[in-house]
Amino acid sequence: MRKFSLFIILFLNLHFSAQTLSETQKLESVCKVWGFLKYYHPNVAKGKFNWDQQLFQKIDELENINDKDQLNELYSNWIESLGKTEDCKNCVNDNNKVYFLKNFDLGWMDDQRIFSENVRKKLKFIENNRNTGENYYFGLNGRKVYFRNENSYGSKFTSKQITLLEFFRYWNYAEYFFAYKYKTDQNWNDVLREMIPKFLAVDNDESYHLTLAELVTKTDDSHAFLFSRLTSLNQYGRKNVPVQYSYAEGKLVVTKTYPTIFNEENPLKIGDVIYDVEGLTIPQKINSFGKYLPASNSWGKINKSKYLFLYTNKDSLGLKIERNGINLAIKVKTYLQKEIIRENPTVPEKWTFLDDEKKIGYVNMGLIKRSDLNDMFENLKNTESIIFDSRNYPNMTILPLSRLLLPENKIYYEFIFPETNYLSKFYRR
Repeated sequence: MRKFSLFIILFLNLHFSAQTLSETQKLESVCKVWGFLKYYHPNVAKGKFNWDQQLFQKIDELENINDKDQLNELYSNWIESLGKTEDCKNCVNDNNKVYFLKNFDLGWMDDQRIFSENVRKKLKFIENNRNTGENYYFGLNGRKVYFRNENSYGSKFTSKQITLLEFFRYWNYAEYFFAYKYKTDQNWNDVLREMIPKFLAVDNDESYHLTLAELVTKTDDSHAFLFSRLTSLNQYGRKNVPVQYSYAEGKLVVTKTYPTIFNEENPLKIGDVIYDVEGLTIPQKINSFGKYLPASNSWGKINKSKYLFLYTNKDSLGLKIERNGINLAIKVKTYLQKEIIRENPTVPEKWTFLDDEKKIGYVNMGLIKRSDLNDMFENLKNTESIIFDSRNYPNMTILPLSRLLLPENKIYYEFIFPETNYLSKFYRR
């Protein structure tokens, strides 16, 4: 009898603990439900509610919620308070679009550890009878999405609620609109789970900006960025060593030294190879910067950070260098940018020849403009080959250039557009 009683007590304890939810679990679910309702629920998507205020309220209410039943009661009441969702006759997928579905993931609704059957059914009904057409929170410029009617709360840390709002807002932007979400190194759901404790720990402006920068970096996209003078100056520094260098094989090769307004001697010489900065190798410096520098691949991280290696707030840097086969440890004074005398950079040519025989042409696509194309083509048309260097941003020249080079129409790229009537689905064109 005693063993049987112990078994009942143990079973009840295990059952109770299985229903208990952590703060991260609660906030993870409210982020997803809030974002889903914002874009899918017809009444919310039409702007009938102060949706930021609704999130603030739910974050406060989570303080008094400890288990699954209480959480689902909150969600059920919340959905009911938004008004009736009418049957959507246009939501049946009967068009001829071929969808790109690698980003589409509403499977979190089916998580029985978090959501009751009642709430799962309500969320699924909203999905199947979702908002179509106009949306209060985003619009279309052609096929490009832009966000609108979003409140700004400034760039300073003011409260936990606003910090989480900015986090959840950005996370849901990527969740529903980011075409390359499926390519991120870390699953986007795992990003949410990992970053919640970090945002909860934010307590000042600098930690707020750095945590936001880390979140943006999780997109693994070179186009993404967060500019903050506070973090860039504090994280990387205001001073620099007066040299120019090239990055090669995890080291820095000095290619030029600059004078300063103080006319002081520079201990670095052209050809010096820098392999250690203040006790960190160059790859270690890249890793330390990489946390806050979004890029699509490892070279992208290097390319974005290579100009930052010798920045500091200190008056000097300790460097380890190799000079003529000898390893040296030296101290180098640092200067503010206005104290370094730099030459005006030479402007590269828009196009040129790469060999004396003029058999190979080279075109810098970042410099050439539409008005230059005919002259460029006339100048280079007798070459055996032309290199079009697109490691930059072309000046709207791709289409007219293709007319010069191609005898007939060819498909040479496809766009992926968001299906705004069924968000997180995309289609090609």
